Order: sequence, then structure tokens, then C-alpha cells
Amino acid sequence: MVVLCAGLLLTGCKEQKSFDSMCQKEARDQTLKMCPRKVAQGITIDSMTYHTDGKVFTYWHTMDDSLYQVDRISKAEGQLRKAICREITNSLELKQYKEHQVSFSYVYRGQSSGKIIMQFLFTPKDYQVAQ
Repeated sequence: MVVLCAGLLLTGCKEQKSFDSMCQKEARDQTLKMCPRKVAQGITIDSMTYHTDGKVFTYWHTMDDSLYQVDRISKAEGQLRKAICREITNSLELKQYKEHQVSFSYVYRGQSSGKIIMQFLFTPKDYQVAQ
């Protein structure tokens, strides 16, 4: 019985390492293939990373200086968060990641300053919908 449990535990660890490796490769490949790419007016996605600690996919963006106005950002931040969460929730492309309880982080930096302007983290609790 103990041997069976240990075997299952080791299999689970191997599966997680394999999944983590696949996610890291996917982030690297997508960055090389698709980045940088304009995703909206004044917003460019620069790269994607996957961190095994916490199982987090991070999408790194640069925001054009013309968009970086504090009053504009504070007004749009809530709407942007809701829109991104809705996209994650409804995305079939992310299904495999969501099934593995991956979190998604979206980071927006200013073009000139390089400072983080906005950052959102979406955990499974945010994007899972009652079935």
C-alpha cells in the first residue's frame, strides 16, 4: 500500500514537472514567434514567462506614453481587469492551463519610464465559473 502511494506521488510530481516544462517552453516559443506585437492601440505585448513557483503565466506589456495619464488609467483599470478576466474565463485556448490551476499575470510598463503602471493577477478563484 505504501509503495503504491509513493508511486502515485512520484507520478504526480513527474506530471507536474512535465507540465511546468511544457508551460515554460510554450511561453518561450510564443515570445519568439509572436512578440513584440501590438495588442491594442498604444499597448504592445513584449514577452511571456511562466514561473513554476505559484504556477503563473505572466504577459509583459509596454504602454505607449500617450496612454499613460493617471486619470485615464484609474478610470480604465477596473474595466480592463474585468475584460481580461472575462477573456480568461471564456478562453478555450487556455483550458489546459486552467485545468492545472495556473494563474495569469498581466503587467503593463510605461514606455519611457519602464515602471510598472498596472498589474493584474488572476487566480483560479477569479476565472473559474460554477458548472
